[in-house]
Amino acid sequence: MTAAALDALDAVRLPRTYLFVPGNRPDRYAKACATRAGAVIVDLEDAVAAAEKAAARDALAGWLAIERPVMVRVNAVDSAWFDDDLRACAHDGRPPRGWERMLFEGAGAIERVVAVSVAPDSFERAIVRAATRRKIGRPHFVHAARSIGGVTTCYTEPWRLGADRLVAAIGAHALARSRTCCIVDVGTAMTLDILDGRGRHLGGAIVPGPRLMAEALLQDTHGIKARAAGARVGARNFFARNTRAAVQAGADYAVAATIDRAVLEAGKRLGLRPLVLLTGGAATAVAPLLRTRGIRKVPDLVLRGLAELASRHLR
Repeated sequence: MTAAALDALDAVRLPRTYLFVPGNRPDRYAKACATRAGAVIVDLEDAVAAAEKAAARDALAGWLAIERPVMVRVNAVDSAWFDDDLRACAHDGRPPRGWERMLFEGAGAIERVVAVSVAPDSFERAIVRAATRRKIGRPHFVHAARSIGGVTTCYTEPWRLGADRLVAAIGAHALARSRTCCIVDVGTAMTLDILDGRGRHLGGAIVPGPRLMAEALLQDTHGIKARAAGARVGARNFFARNTRAAVQAGADYAVAATIDRAVLEAGKRLGLRPLVLLTGGAATAVAPLLRTRGIRKVPDLVLRGLAELASRHLR
């Protein structure tokens, strides 16, 4: 869909009636669309319990299509699920309609936009257009570099380091005040990075996040996929009583075990136990499974890094 077409859609009149469908009831999506309701809203927020949010989002992402236009009620911007909700609603690399109003509401008070993104370039262009329309000024997008914001990466080729990981490291360095850190970001992928007290990013590891790990099994195996179909995850237990729950339990506990091992390896590398900072959309779900103690949850770590850059390092 072209940018002009997306802009034209914003001018469509508001529907007279709305039909809400719980996000965890994919069997009702098509039925709702077949009604005479002015608009169908799939609710991923209040209608879905925390334990079922990932499964509901996955079901909706697999069903969404341009020929089935629906509205989606995503979780709050400051929630653990917002980023994944927004990605699930994207189409052909474009942000979903309505995101612009959500991001730039109250734009009169915005003086400057500093952003980081690992989404397709079309997201960056869309944000630039939106900021321009609201006369905010051109956003500054942070990209990977050898040294920025008090952090220096030891990556052989700095451009290969995800800019979001670098910004998280900047936030961690400012937060830790010269302490060594192990930064764990649990999202679609999980990244584990170590940072010494001088702000040197010494390297890291990347593994699939719990949702992606479970999806790989459900999509690329025949027997597991068939036996998991239609089953609900329910309460989390390592030894689950149905295949779908077993897949998710395996993914969740595998991610938790990787974090625990990473902290041990970071201690060996640095010669002392690091401060462990946990962030990312799936961090809240994984945290109770960890054996490592003293972990600090920082859901806004990347935003802290952007704030540090904006206030101290960018002009």
